[in-house]
Amino acid sequence: MNASTFLRALAIALLCLIGVSGLAGCAKKPGQALATPAKNTVSFAKRSASFGIDLFKSLYDPDASVNMVLSPFSVTEALAMALNGASGETLEAMGTVLNFGDLTVPEMNAASRELCDILMGSDSTRELFLANSVWLRKGFDFDKDFVAAVKDAFKVEASVLDFTDPSSVNKVNDWVKRKTKGKIESILDSIGPNDVAYLVNAVYLRADWSDEFNPNKTTDALFHTPSSQVTVKMMRRQAEYAYLSGDGFRSVRIPYGGGSMAMYVFLPDEDVGLGGFLENMTSSKWERWMESYEKRNLSLGMPRFTAKYETLMNDALKSMGMDIAFDYSRADFRGMSATKDQNPGIFIGKVIHKGFITVGEKGTEAAAATGVVMETTSIPLEPELSVVLDRPFFYAIRDDVTGAVLFMGTLVNP
Repeated sequence: MNASTFLRALAIALLCLIGVSGLAGCAKKPGQALATPAKNTVSFAKRSASFGIDLFKSLYDPDASVNMVLSPFSVTEALAMALNGASGETLEAMGTVLNFGDLTVPEMNAASRELCDILMGSDSTRELFLANSVWLRKGFDFDKDFVAAVKDAFKVEASVLDFTDPSSVNKVNDWVKRKTKGKIESILDSIGPNDVAYLVNAVYLRADWSDEFNPNKTTDALFHTPSSQVTVKMMRRQAEYAYLSGDGFRSVRIPYGGGSMAMYVFLPDEDVGLGGFLENMTSSKWERWMESYEKRNLSLGMPRFTAKYETLMNDALKSMGMDIAFDYSRADFRGMSATKDQNPGIFIGKVIHKGFITVGEKGTEAAAATGVVMETTSIPLEPELSVVLDRPFFYAIRDDVTGAVLFMGTLVNP
């Protein structure tokens, strides 16, 4: 198989509740002390969050009454691995859309590597594990520098598979299923005759609230969807929270574990609505909001909910400026192939994302998968402040050590 052969590389990022061992991954153990993160690492984390906001807004359809679950961290990591094989205008376009700015690819790789260690080691009260694997087609001549860069930056082990053997698809799917404890049962239907590589990134998260909701205080309540109202189990807690009253919304920070990670919930004013809130949200406002929370005693009402989401990101990424990477006649991914004297015709065919989240009195479970398919063709209370999430709202799960956003989503209909 020569360098002009059809290439399909699947990069998958999986986030879920239960952590288990992988082929490879961040070696940092939960609770290990870390030095102050490097400037580029913090920049990389915040740029990923900024990209996530832009992508979320591009994917959001105000006419579709669906619950969205997106992992900006997952999508960034998946595309960053592919970025290591991009050149020329393709590299520039992808870097611009990912908001990497003046970060070079080696700087991006180093930042990603340290960010992994920080997320793993900043809080021993949560289970968080990152693992990566690369599955390479036996007989295809991959560029050794590309493989080495991805292995070093993303701490992967490369496994060579006979893609003509039907059982190979089971090996990839079994790895995914094992890593997610069955949350995601499979990622491949089959291995196509021209598929040559699968790059898999896995992230596992289990996080309990710093202060759990008392199940005895959970009651039935109405949640107002865009078209009707439904009965939900509304969890309730009165305590001190970080609170923000913004332009057209109110927000509460609900911390996990040791407090370095939290879910931020944003309840739009009734006359603004979810669509109006998202239209007004920008990365610069996000950064300003994150610095503006104040401690307030309040009564919080939050529904138990489970949400699933699946989307094809092609159109959204193209509209953001990454169209060249999807164009077989212009995309330049020659960095993936050992043949450098000509463009092997590698391009992105699909970017698929799946998300899952469950929120309850104890805490949060979450899972997400991103597939990049590459082709060649007790203080006295103040007067009570109450925030009841009884209509569509936006939420984000953020690591406050680095600013990395692991998840963001909307609850439209519990």
